[in-house]
Amino acid sequence: MKNVWLLLTSLSLIACQSTPVPVKPTPNICCHAKKSNEAVQLILRVPPRYPAIAARAGQNGWVQLQFDIDENGNVKNLQVIDYSPEGFNFDKQAYRAVEQWKYKINNAAKNQLVTLEFKLN
Repeated sequence: MKNVWLLLTSLSLIACQSTPVPVKPTPNICCHAKKSNEAVQLILRVPPRYPAIAARAGQNGWVQLQFDIDENGNVKNLQVIDYSPEGFNFDKQAYRAVEQWKYKINNAAKNQLVTLEFKLN
């Protein structure tokens, strides 16, 4: 009985050692904002999701957006100005995130620029 237990333990250790564990890349999303208005303070930053199609392809990208901030701190008139590369949904994910951002502001602000960089580590 002791030999059977030793054999099973040895086989399970060999099985554990021979099974590779896939390492998924960790998404990293950076945000760079133009310092156009010192009275503007971001108080709620909803992070964008890394597009699944881009993660599967190991693709990095970036998106530049422009928007206004109303007197309540809400993002208005959001537009994607430029992005790269096409076909990986970076623009859609950035738009969905930034439209939810909230700001602390004294007066409405126009033409705010932000660039989101999507990188896999």
